[in-house]
Amino acid sequence: LAGIAEQQADSIWSFIQHKYTAHAGFLAEALVEAVPQGVLQLVAILTLDDASWTNVFSILMSISVVASKGYLVSYSIHRPTLCFNFLAILSDAFNLFACATWLFVRLDGESSASSGGGTANKPLVSHPWFVVPLVLGLAASAWGGFFALVFTMMDDHLKLLHPAVYRHVLSPGERVWFDVYLKRLVAWVLAVVPASVLYASTKLSLLPVLTFKSLDPEHAVHVTFYRPLFQGWAPAARQQ
Repeated sequence: LAGIAEQQADSIWSFIQHKYTAHAGFLAEALVEAVPQGVLQLVAILTLDDASWTNVFSILMSISVVASKGYLVSYSIHRPTLCFNFLAILSDAFNLFACATWLFVRLDGESSASSGGGTANKPLVSHPWFVVPLVLGLAASAWGGFFALVFTMMDDHLKLLHPAVYRHVLSPGERVWFDVYLKRLVAWVLAVVPASVLYASTKLSLLPVLTFKSLDPEHAVHVTFYRPLFQGWAPAARQQ
Protein backbone atom coordinates (compact mmCIF):
# COMPACT_ATOMS: atom_id res chain seq x y z
CA LEU A 1 0.00 0.00 0.00
CA ALA A 2 2.84 2.39 0.80
CA GLY A 3 4.39 1.75 -2.60
CA ILE A 4 1.09 2.38 -4.40
CA ALA A 5 0.56 5.60 -2.44
CA GLU A 6 4.06 6.76 -3.29
CA GLN A 7 3.47 6.08 -6.99
CA GLN A 8 0.17 7.98 -6.93
CA ALA A 9 1.69 10.98 -5.19
CA ASP A 10 2.75 13.97 -7.25
CA SER A 11 6.25 13.47 -8.64
CA ILE A 12 7.29 17.02 -7.77
CA TRP A 13 6.15 16.57 -4.17
CA SER A 14 8.17 13.34 -3.93
CA PHE A 15 11.18 15.16 -5.40
CA ILE A 16 10.81 18.00 -2.87
CA GLN A 17 10.54 15.58 0.02
CA HIS A 18 13.66 13.74 -1.14
CA LYS A 19 15.59 17.00 -1.50
CA TYR A 20 14.35 18.24 1.87
CA THR A 21 15.70 15.11 3.53
CA ALA A 22 19.02 15.63 1.77
CA HIS A 23 19.29 19.38 2.44
CA ALA A 24 17.69 19.73 5.88
CA GLY A 25 21.09 20.33 7.44
CA PHE A 26 21.88 22.99 4.86
CA LEU A 27 18.62 24.82 5.60
CA ALA A 28 19.38 24.87 9.32
CA GLU A 29 22.91 26.08 8.61
CA ALA A 30 21.57 28.80 6.32
CA LEU A 31 19.26 30.22 9.00
CA VAL A 32 21.82 29.94 11.79
CA GLU A 33 25.05 30.91 10.03
CA ALA A 34 24.97 31.65 6.28
CA VAL A 35 22.30 34.37 6.14
CA PRO A 36 23.40 36.25 9.31
CA GLN A 37 27.02 36.02 8.18
CA GLY A 38 26.12 37.33 4.74
CA VAL A 39 24.22 40.29 6.21
CA LEU A 40 27.10 41.09 8.59
CA GLN A 41 29.56 40.90 5.69
CA LEU A 42 27.39 43.27 3.67
CA VAL A 43 27.08 45.71 6.58
CA ALA A 44 30.85 45.63 7.13
CA ILE A 45 31.49 46.40 3.45
CA LEU A 46 29.08 49.34 3.50
CA THR A 47 30.28 50.69 6.83
CA LEU A 48 34.00 50.42 6.10
CA ASP A 49 33.57 51.32 2.41
CA ASP A 50 35.79 48.39 1.49
CA ALA A 51 33.98 46.76 -1.42
CA SER A 52 35.80 44.45 -3.81
CA TRP A 53 34.77 42.05 -6.54
CA THR A 54 35.61 39.16 -4.22
CA ASN A 55 33.31 40.43 -1.44
CA VAL A 56 30.48 41.20 -3.84
CA PHE A 57 30.77 37.81 -5.53
CA SER A 58 30.81 36.06 -2.14
CA ILE A 59 27.64 37.82 -1.03
CA LEU A 60 25.85 37.18 -4.32
CA MET A 61 26.78 33.50 -4.17
CA SER A 62 25.51 33.23 -0.59
CA ILE A 63 22.19 34.86 -1.53
CA SER A 64 21.77 32.74 -4.65
CA VAL A 65 22.55 29.44 -2.97
CA VAL A 66 20.17 30.11 -0.08
CA ALA A 67 17.42 31.47 -2.33
CA SER A 68 17.71 28.53 -4.71
CA LYS A 69 16.42 26.23 -1.97
CA GLY A 70 13.13 28.12 -1.87
CA TYR A 71 11.47 25.46 -3.99
CA LEU A 72 11.46 23.22 -0.91
CA VAL A 73 8.56 25.27 0.50
CA SER A 74 6.97 26.29 -2.81
CA TYR A 75 4.96 23.20 -3.76
CA SER A 76 1.65 23.52 -5.55
CA ILE A 77 -0.25 21.11 -7.76
CA HIS A 78 -0.79 24.12 -10.04
CA ARG A 79 2.57 24.64 -11.74
CA PRO A 80 2.22 28.42 -12.33
CA THR A 81 1.37 28.78 -8.64
CA LEU A 82 4.48 26.76 -7.79
CA CYS A 83 6.56 29.22 -9.84
CA PHE A 84 4.85 32.15 -8.09
CA ASN A 85 5.58 30.63 -4.69
CA PHE A 86 9.22 30.18 -5.58
CA LEU A 87 9.52 33.76 -6.84
CA ALA A 88 7.91 35.06 -3.62
CA ILE A 89 10.49 33.26 -1.50
CA LEU A 90 13.26 34.32 -3.87
CA SER A 91 12.22 37.96 -3.55
CA ASP A 92 12.24 37.77 0.25
CA ALA A 93 15.77 36.37 0.24
CA PHE A 94 17.07 39.23 -1.90
CA ASN A 95 14.88 41.77 -0.10
CA LEU A 96 16.61 41.04 3.23
CA PHE A 97 19.97 42.01 1.77
CA ALA A 98 18.46 44.95 -0.10
CA CYS A 99 17.04 46.33 3.16
CA ALA A 100 20.42 45.91 4.87
CA THR A 101 22.05 47.78 1.98
CA TRP A 102 19.47 50.56 2.15
CA LEU A 103 19.90 50.95 5.91
CA PHE A 104 23.70 51.05 5.95
CA VAL A 105 24.69 52.55 2.60
CA ARG A 106 26.35 55.95 2.69
CA LEU A 107 25.67 58.06 -0.37
CA ASP A 108 28.03 60.57 -1.95
CA GLY A 109 28.35 63.77 0.03
CA GLU A 110 27.16 62.26 3.30
CA SER A 111 30.63 62.04 4.79
CA SER A 112 30.82 65.82 5.02
CA ALA A 113 27.41 65.94 6.67
CA SER A 114 28.47 63.32 9.19
CA SER A 115 31.53 65.38 10.15
CA GLY A 116 29.22 68.25 11.02
CA GLY A 117 27.40 66.20 13.61
CA GLY A 118 24.59 64.94 11.40
CA THR A 119 23.04 61.49 11.38
CA ALA A 120 24.30 60.50 7.92
CA ASN A 121 26.99 58.30 9.42
CA LYS A 122 24.42 56.65 11.68
CA PRO A 123 22.18 54.80 9.25
CA LEU A 124 19.97 53.18 11.86
CA VAL A 125 19.23 56.58 13.36
CA SER A 126 18.45 57.94 9.90
CA HIS A 127 15.57 55.44 9.41
CA PRO A 128 13.78 55.19 12.79
CA TRP A 129 10.39 54.53 11.18
CA PHE A 130 11.81 51.27 9.76
CA VAL A 131 14.18 50.22 12.54
CA VAL A 132 11.96 50.90 15.57
CA PRO A 133 9.07 48.60 14.50
CA LEU A 134 11.61 45.93 13.54
CA VAL A 135 13.36 46.06 16.92
CA LEU A 136 10.09 46.23 18.84
CA GLY A 137 8.72 43.27 16.91
CA LEU A 138 11.85 41.21 17.51
CA ALA A 139 11.83 42.07 21.21
CA ALA A 140 8.12 41.26 21.55
CA SER A 141 8.58 37.95 19.74
CA ALA A 142 11.57 37.02 21.90
CA TRP A 143 9.79 37.86 25.15
CA GLY A 144 6.60 36.13 24.02
CA GLY A 145 8.55 32.99 23.14
CA PHE A 146 10.42 33.14 26.44
CA PHE A 147 7.25 33.42 28.55
CA ALA A 148 5.65 30.61 26.54
CA LEU A 149 8.74 28.53 27.28
CA VAL A 150 8.53 29.31 30.99
CA PHE A 151 4.85 28.37 30.98
CA THR A 152 5.53 24.98 29.37
CA MET A 153 8.37 24.25 31.80
CA MET A 154 6.25 25.12 34.83
CA ASP A 155 3.29 23.22 33.44
CA ASP A 156 5.31 20.04 32.90
CA HIS A 157 6.92 20.37 36.33
CA LEU A 158 3.50 20.67 37.96
CA LYS A 159 2.30 17.61 36.04
CA LEU A 160 5.20 15.63 37.51
CA LEU A 161 3.76 16.29 40.97
CA HIS A 162 0.70 14.21 40.00
CA PRO A 163 2.10 11.10 38.29
CA ALA A 164 -1.15 9.19 38.72
CA VAL A 165 -2.99 11.70 36.54
CA TYR A 166 -0.28 12.82 34.09
CA ARG A 167 1.86 10.01 32.78
CA HIS A 168 4.71 9.90 30.30
CA VAL A 169 5.71 13.53 30.86
CA LEU A 170 9.32 12.36 31.13
CA SER A 171 10.87 9.13 29.96
CA PRO A 172 12.63 6.87 32.44
CA GLY A 173 16.08 8.20 33.25
CA GLU A 174 15.31 11.82 32.35
CA ARG A 175 15.88 14.49 34.98
CA VAL A 176 13.67 17.48 35.66
CA TRP A 177 16.43 20.09 35.93
CA PHE A 178 18.07 18.94 32.71
CA ASP A 179 15.25 17.80 30.39
CA VAL A 180 12.55 20.25 31.51
CA TYR A 181 14.57 23.36 32.30
CA LEU A 182 18.13 23.37 30.95
CA LYS A 183 17.52 21.63 27.61
CA ARG A 184 14.54 23.80 26.69
CA LEU A 185 16.24 27.02 27.79
CA VAL A 186 19.29 26.23 25.66
CA ALA A 187 17.02 25.38 22.72
CA TRP A 188 15.29 28.76 23.09
CA VAL A 189 18.62 30.61 23.12
CA LEU A 190 19.82 28.73 20.03
CA ALA A 191 16.54 29.51 18.23
CA VAL A 192 16.89 33.29 18.68
CA VAL A 193 19.10 33.78 15.61
CA PRO A 194 17.14 31.66 13.08
CA ALA A 195 13.83 33.01 14.40
CA SER A 196 15.13 36.57 13.99
CA VAL A 197 16.22 35.80 10.42
CA LEU A 198 12.76 34.44 9.58
CA TYR A 199 11.06 37.42 11.24
CA ALA A 200 13.17 39.96 9.35
CA SER A 201 12.99 38.24 5.96
CA THR A 202 9.53 36.66 5.76
CA LYS A 203 7.10 38.89 3.90
CA LEU A 204 5.86 37.59 0.55
CA SER A 205 6.78 34.07 1.69
CA LEU A 206 3.66 34.12 3.85
CA LEU A 207 1.57 33.88 0.67
CA PRO A 208 2.70 30.38 -0.37
CA VAL A 209 2.91 29.06 3.19
CA LEU A 210 -0.31 30.47 4.67
CA THR A 211 -2.52 31.28 1.67
CA PHE A 212 -1.60 28.59 -0.86
CA LYS A 213 -0.70 25.95 1.78
CA SER A 214 2.55 24.96 0.08
CA LEU A 215 3.54 22.81 3.06
CA ASP A 216 0.23 20.92 3.14
CA PRO A 217 0.59 17.46 1.51
CA GLU A 218 -3.14 17.09 0.87
CA HIS A 219 -3.03 17.85 -2.87
CA ALA A 220 0.18 15.89 -3.40
CA VAL A 221 -0.95 12.74 -1.61
CA HIS A 222 -4.36 12.71 -3.34
CA VAL A 223 -3.16 14.03 -6.67
CA THR A 224 -5.24 11.50 -8.63
CA PHE A 225 -8.37 13.10 -7.14
CA TYR A 226 -7.44 16.80 -7.28
CA ARG A 227 -5.71 16.95 -10.67
CA PRO A 228 -8.80 16.00 -12.77
CA LEU A 229 -10.83 18.52 -10.78
CA PHE A 230 -8.33 21.26 -11.47
CA GLN A 231 -7.99 20.33 -15.14
CA GLY A 232 -11.75 20.58 -15.46
CA TRP A 233 -11.97 23.96 -13.76
CA ALA A 234 -8.97 25.59 -15.44
CA PRO A 235 -10.47 25.73 -18.98
CA ALA A 236 -13.68 27.20 -17.60
CA ALA A 237 -11.71 29.86 -15.72
CA ARG A 238 -9.78 30.77 -18.86
CA GLN A 239 -12.99 31.09 -20.89
CA GLN A 240 -14.42 33.52 -18.36
